[in-house]
Amino acid sequence: MPVPVPELGSYQYVPETKENLDWADLVTIDLSLYDTQEGKKQLASTLISALREKGFFYVKNFNISQERVNRQFALGREFYELPLEEKLKYKVEGLEQGKFNGYVPAGRRVLSEKYGIKDKVEVYNIPKFNGFFEHNHPAIIEQNIAEVEEFALSLHSEVLDPLFVLLAIALELPEDHFTKIHQYPVKSEDHLRYMKYGKHSPEDNSRLDHWGGGHTDLGSFTLLFRQPVTALQIRYHSTNEWKWVKPQDATLTVNACDALQFLTGGYVKSTIHRVTVPPKDQQHVDRLGLLYFSRPHNDIRLETIKDSPVLQREGYTQNVFEASGNPVPTMEEWTFAKQKWQRTTGYTDDIKHRTASILPGYNEKSWAVSRCQSTAIKPSPLDSGDLVGQQWISLGFLLQLSVVAILVEGVCYGIYLVIFGISLCTLLWGKYGKTTKASSKVNYYLALTICLVMPVSATLSLCLNVIGAIEAVGPADANQYFKDVGSATELTKFVCVNFQILVADLMLTYRCWVIHKKSWRMAAVPILLWIGVFIASTLMLVTLGQTHEEWLVAAKSVRLTVTFFWVTSITLNFITTLLIVWRLYRGVKNCETCALVDFQGKNGNTLSKVIMIIVESGILYTTASILTCVTYVIGSRWVYVSSAIELQSVGIAFNLIIIRVSMAAHSEISSDINTVATQNASRLHEFGGVLVTKVSEIYR
Repeated sequence: MPVPVPELGSYQYVPETKENLDWADLVTIDLSLYDTQEGKKQLASTLISALREKGFFYVKNFNISQERVNRQFALGREFYELPLEEKLKYKVEGLEQGKFNGYVPAGRRVLSEKYGIKDKVEVYNIPKFNGFFEHNHPAIIEQNIAEVEEFALSLHSEVLDPLFVLLAIALELPEDHFTKIHQYPVKSEDHLRYMKYGKHSPEDNSRLDHWGGGHTDLGSFTLLFRQPVTALQIRYHSTNEWKWVKPQDATLTVNACDALQFLTGGYVKSTIHRVTVPPKDQQHVDRLGLLYFSRPHNDIRLETIKDSPVLQREGYTQNVFEASGNPVPTMEEWTFAKQKWQRTTGYTDDIKHRTASILPGYNEKSWAVSRCQSTAIKPSPLDSGDLVGQQWISLGFLLQLSVVAILVEGVCYGIYLVIFGISLCTLLWGKYGKTTKASSKVNYYLALTICLVMPVSATLSLCLNVIGAIEAVGPADANQYFKDVGSATELTKFVCVNFQILVADLMLTYRCWVIHKKSWRMAAVPILLWIGVFIASTLMLVTLGQTHEEWLVAAKSVRLTVTFFWVTSITLNFITTLLIVWRLYRGVKNCETCALVDFQGKNGNTLSKVIMIIVESGILYTTASILTCVTYVIGSRWVYVSSAIELQSVGIAFNLIIIRVSMAAHSEISSDINTVATQNASRLHEFGGVLVTKVSEIYR
């Protein structure tokens, strides 16, 4: 028996909440300014700031009357009042394969396994009216289908097209750059949505914090019409705090989505948002939403835009797929891959699901719906990642890299401890140490002090890395841990690294100065370079201490100083090593013997000394520094491993110098003793011969 078609009637919005909530501070794009070129520039600047800082904003004066909006809400209301069996006739076929146009019933997700609470979210999606999609709707929709089509077309012409033009202006692209890939007549997966969040019982609400977990949308822009039942929260890019989105009269709430993030290489971020339990004065009503999801044409490949001067200047030249070397999907491939993940039946708060690989190179980032008391709720410890600058950072991979870094550093640390023990014994009890102490107490105690201090820094660094890895996989926020490079733990690690580098470079400079007979002229360039390293180190630590929301490989605030630090240190190492090698090659005479300079003597082999110095300063130290610098500059995640190797290699190189010079000294002393003994024996033999001759003459 056919279901009678109700009259559409008017739509009454529920009263707004009277609770004083922690509202998001969002800007408003006033499209009444759009008609002038100056107005466009102003709006473009406002838009890009909103997208970069919050990812959500309001739009007003968009030439769609409130009456037309009200009628769409009324249509949604009438649809959801249909009997369930009637709505199920329009259920999406192929939900598990990523299909989404049509009706999606409630109860597919588990909000609380402990209490057996399922979601009460119903969705009805209506695709474009452009000839590419089948339209089979219940009578209430069919009766008003022309109005629905006109409404969807108006959203394109009055809202989306202006926003895409403004975005193009902000990125210094031709104004039609984005509108050309978002044309209504072309096939794309745009759709209008009526969405109902059914109310939960007071008991269930007391056991829940959210009606829908944190997520990002997969398209370009999502348009949300004013929804007076307050439940939408967004997560700030800068602080990770969750803020309530306040319903604003006569506005649309708009957010940026995944496709824009891919197309801009992460310059525009896809914003995380969720639907939480409404305030108590609104928990007794259903929450009806009216949304429109905009997406690029199906055949558009989601590659980073190459001809945007802004993206080129800012370094946003690769998205997740490009940075990881995986194939870049088309919009159609991306849409159905993510929809398939989203529509999993019986979804629970499962870490494996929330961090699943959607496509090769992309791990989803979804946030738990578990109970939490704070509005500044942190994401799961294994949130899958974030797109920063031109490098996609997968938290799962970073956690693995942190473990690899600890293992590698642990091995290097073990080698360092063995070499340190030998070096310390040499200085304290070896013949070389005694000789050095007797000839120059300043050099001896300087070498001993450095030998003792360096292990403290190396040990502290390893311990902090272990503590950091434990924090990242524990109850802490892994996403925030890796982004908070200015935390006390991370800053201390940077101090350790910088200290080791500065000491090593200073000792190398001192070594050069001594071996060149304390010539300030020869040491002038290394000294100036060391001062440069020191200044860069200081600036870097000051800037890092203020950086709490950026990844190390993408933090633009420190990129210049960090790069200058490494390049200057490497240059100092090259120049100083060449000066030492050049001096040794020419031959060194009358050089003080000390722990920082090669023991010289007549039995020394110049070529072998040159080779050993190149090994100590070049292969061990300089190579490690170059590797760290290169991995940082190219934005590689392997910088976490290379920097761990670099720190320990400094100590290993320093102690190898002590040991080698000691061995040379021991060999020289032994050689001198043998020479003296041989000379004395020869003289004794000569004396004996003379004595015998004299005696013979006497007795003759």
